[in-house]
Amino acid sequence: MSATSSRVSFIGLALVGLSTQVALAGTEAPALEGELEEYEDGAATDGETDDEEDTATDAVLLFETGFEDCTDLSTVEEDYFEATGWIKNQNALQYFSGHDRTTDFSWPPEASFLSTEDLVPQDEVADPIYINNMVGTGDVDDSTHKETTYYMRNELVEDVDSDGYETRALSMTMMNNPDATETGQNNLVMRFDESEEAPPLYIKYSMKPSEWIYEALLQERSNQNRKKSRWHLISEMKAGSPANFRLQVLISINKGDRRPSYQLRADTCETDEDTGEYTCTSPSNPALWSVVEELTDEEHQKWKNGEWMPVEIYLDRNPDDDTDGRFYVAINGRIIGDISADDINPETGDTYEFWDEDDTPQSLWLLQTLYGLRTVVDEDPAASDYSVLIDDLELWDDFPCTDLPCEDPY
Repeated sequence: MSATSSRVSFIGLALVGLSTQVALAGTEAPALEGELEEYEDGAATDGETDDEEDTATDAVLLFETGFEDCTDLSTVEEDYFEATGWIKNQNALQYFSGHDRTTDFSWPPEASFLSTEDLVPQDEVADPIYINNMVGTGDVDDSTHKETTYYMRNELVEDVDSDGYETRALSMTMMNNPDATETGQNNLVMRFDESEEAPPLYIKYSMKPSEWIYEALLQERSNQNRKKSRWHLISEMKAGSPANFRLQVLISINKGDRRPSYQLRADTCETDEDTGEYTCTSPSNPALWSVVEELTDEEHQKWKNGEWMPVEIYLDRNPDDDTDGRFYVAINGRIIGDISADDINPETGDTYEFWDEDDTPQSLWLLQTLYGLRTVVDEDPAASDYSVLIDDLELWDDFPCTDLPCEDPY
C-alpha cells in the first residue's frame, strides 16, 4: 500500500500543476491558491493535519513496509511443494527481501533486539521477520499411521485497500482438513535476541480476514473431536523455553450465548508434580487472566464481510523506574485492552502478570497466525480454506501518537 505521504505529495504536485494552468489562462482561483498556500506553509506536509501534528510523539519508526515495489517473498525448496504449490513440509521458512520505495525501508529489518540465530538461510540470507509454515498430522488408517494433512500458501498479491486504492499485500492461506488430529500453523514471525528482554515495541498493521474465518467460528461442533472452544489467534507473544509463556490476542466464541468476542489472555503456568516440568497452557485451557470485549455490530459486519481493519499492539515487558509494564491492543479503532502489570484484575483481585516465574525473555512475536480449523464445507471443500491479508506493517519504539487509539476505524 502506498504511503499516505506519497499520496499527499502526488496531490500537492497535481494542485501545483493546476494552479500553473489557471495562471497561464489569466483566471483567478482564490480557493485553490489558499489550499496551495496552506500546503506550502507545511500545514499538510507529509500527509499530516494540524490535529495530527499536535498528537505526534518522539517515537522512532524502526521499520515499515507496504510490501510494495521491489519487495519479494521467497519460496521454499521444490521438494516441499506439491504440483499446486501448497507447502507440505514441517517448518518451511520463507523470507522477505528487496527495497520498498514507498517507505524507503529495505529487508531485512535492522534492530539490535532482533535475531536470525538458528534460522536456516536461503541464498545466504535469513530474515528476523519471516514466515514459518508448520504442518500438522492426521490419522489415516490407524493411530500409528500419520501423514501431513495441512497445507498452506503465502504470497504477495494485488488487492484493493480500505480507501479503494490498488495495493500489494501479504496473503497467508491455510487449507482445512477434517481428518487432522493436530493443528498446522501458518505464522508471520518476528524473532528476538533471547539474551535479554526485548524493549518496548508498538506494532501496527492492516488486516483483512477471509469471510471463512468468521463463518468457521460460528459453526457448531458436530463430533467428539470438536469440543474445544472456537477461536482464531490474531497475534501472540511467546517467551522462550522451557515454559513458552504466551500473551495472546484472539477472537473467540462465548460458550454461553455464542457471541464472538475479542480476548486478551495470559497463559497459566505450573509445575507438574510428577515430572517437575514447568509448562504453560494453550488458548483452549483456563487463562491466568483474560480481558474480554464483545464485538460491536459494526465489527461483526467487518469480520463477516472480510473487510480491512487496523491492528495496534504495544507491549512493554521490560519495566524500569518509570513503568510497571504495559500491554495494549486496539482493533478497528477501538481499544480492546490497555493494562499495566500492577493493575488489579477485578475478577481475581490479583495483579496482571506478563511473565512466567523465571522472567524468561521473549523469543517470538507471531504478528499473525493461522491454525487449522477442524471443519470442512462438504459441498465445496475449497471454501473452507481460510486466509488473511496483511499490509502496511510498522514497527515503532513507542506510541507514535498521544491520543489512543492511533488509528481510526477504516
